[in-house]
Amino acid sequence: MRKITTFSIHHAMNPHLQTKNRQHFEEIDSTHDYLCSVLSKTNPPAGFCITSAFQSGGRGQIGRSWHSSSGKNLLVSMVFYPNDMVVLRQFDLTIWVTTCLLDVLDKYQLQHLSVKWPNDIYVGEKKIAGILIQNTLRGDKITNCVVSIGLNVNEVDFPDMLPNPTSVKSETGNETDVETLLTEIRDTLDDHFEKVLFSSQKAEYRDIFLKKLFGANTYYKYRDAEGQTFSAIVRYVGEDGKLHLQKDNGELCSYLFRQVEWLGGNNS
Repeated sequence: MRKITTFSIHHAMNPHLQTKNRQHFEEIDSTHDYLCSVLSKTNPPAGFCITSAFQSGGRGQIGRSWHSSSGKNLLVSMVFYPNDMVVLRQFDLTIWVTTCLLDVLDKYQLQHLSVKWPNDIYVGEKKIAGILIQNTLRGDKITNCVVSIGLNVNEVDFPDMLPNPTSVKSETGNETDVETLLTEIRDTLDDHFEKVLFSSQKAEYRDIFLKKLFGANTYYKYRDAEGQTFSAIVRYVGEDGKLHLQKDNGELCSYLFRQVEWLGGNNS
């Protein structure tokens, strides 16, 4: 039987994040799927999150799995209500989450942090975190947003099937308290919510995101939806979330999510 712990921490916050309620499992199939199930039946307060020491069916983008040993890493899913946001601006949510995560991880002396489009966090050429964002729509508005983060914290033994993983401990040699990291991430998301999404400062966060794009200074191999492989450098990401690449022959091209795949292969 799954062991459940419920935390409830109440304090003054912005209107989109009124409480920081939390439900913790020792084991669960997927924090993301569980929270989506909760949302189908009720409306938990903004900032409510599900955490787990271990998940047997952790989800990444395009249905990919997320490996994590029990208790060693951060596995969290949170709900937010950006009720004033139109769907055309949904990539702003990615900018919000990724820049906040970069801000937290930078304090742990991790070198060469970047965002690999659309929403992975890299240290050098190694993946340290994955983000899954799922929005519920009503018309052209986003009614709620589930943000799931899988962050490798104290993991050092990774399966061979993972091509390029790393963790905070692998990079620094130090054990890190997962609970402290969770608190820092939630507080940072809270502090920057309005600034990134609903204020004049959002352009500044977009600039930070663009400057931290993985592949912006190096040619890598990519494969498009037609199976064609090519070398390219990242130029920028548009407000619609499209990735703009420049191929080594000078051709400029743009891709939506799932239309292009990074294959690695540093060609610098």
